[in-house]
Amino acid sequence: MKAFGGIVSFRLTNRLACKKFLNNLNLCKIGISLGDSATLALHSASLFHPKLSDAACRKIGIDPELIRISTGLEDADDIIEDIKTALGK
Repeated sequence: MKAFGGIVSFRLTNRLACKKFLNNLNLCKIGISLGDSATLALHSASLFHPKLSDAACRKIGIDPELIRISTGLEDADDIIEDIKTALGK
């Protein structure tokens, strides 16, 4: 491997906004890890700690508003468009 893959992290306004964003992705898939040839989106608070409150998540170092995306091999413009569309909904 001569180059590194890309991981992008950003925060949305709340946990519900994160869930809606993930549900509106089409090209990007929801993942439980960030290592794949496909673009994966991860929201740790929903996937690993769905029963914890936001405060409890923060206490253990999980940001309930944080989305992480590991870019895959799809065309960059297609990934960007999928993210823009999901954010717009």
